[in-house]
Amino acid sequence: VGPNYVYVGGYNGKIYAYRPNGDFHGTFDTTSTQPIVGSTLVALGNAYFGSSDGKVYALKADTLQKIWQFPTEGNIGKIWSTPVADSSTIYVTSFDKKLYALNASTGSKKWDFTTGGALVASPVLYKNTVYFGSIDRHVYAVNAQDGTLKWKSEVPAKGWFWTSVIINNDVVYASSLDGKVYILNASNGKNTADAVSLDSGVSSQPVAVGNAVIVASEKGHVYAIDTTNYQKRELNSLEQAI
Repeated sequence: VGPNYVYVGGYNGKIYAYRPNGDFHGTFDTTSTQPIVGSTLVALGNAYFGSSDGKVYALKADTLQKIWQFPTEGNIGKIWSTPVADSSTIYVTSFDKKLYALNASTGSKKWDFTTGGALVASPVLYKNTVYFGSIDRHVYAVNAQDGTLKWKSEVPAKGWFWTSVIINNDVVYASSLDGKVYILNASNGKNTADAVSLDSGVSSQPVAVGNAVIVASEKGHVYAIDTTNYQKRELNSLEQAI
């Protein structure tokens, strides 16, 4: 979503733009039949997105004219995540196990960081650090300026990290397919509290609401983790979280 248009990615490899009143504005075709899974980031006057064709695209937000495209490592470089940006750099994760930092204006690579597994979830930018979980079952914090590792979670989870982390008051909440939410210090990656166990794995994106992190499990239960004491409670409705 941008100030003037709503962007929708299709499984047919196309981006569709609509005006806020619902009128159709235009289409951009990647010329690939590979699906666009992640959302479109609107920043710096442009629209940025990744595709399962292994490329990151930058378009003019109003005309949908392509500015640049950046290729990851082919068939293994699918992108299902949504990019994030600061004032000059786009950060995006890929199935090729890498986090990329790209020049927002030109698409040239500034640096990349390689993990031990594919990266599905979108990265999170917080205090000049990029945070993300990996299918290698670790959470990472990487310096946004130069791509150097700040920390990697010491003990691997027993399941993949499929969703983006949530960061609240310098605490990282990382939900795993092993049915736990790991609670880590954003500065050093140490455990701030014991992991919170749920009834099943987490594959949908948690959200922060008030003083709680709301997490839905694969069995359909919704939990609120209190960010003041890290205790969980099951919710009958999201209104109970506020």
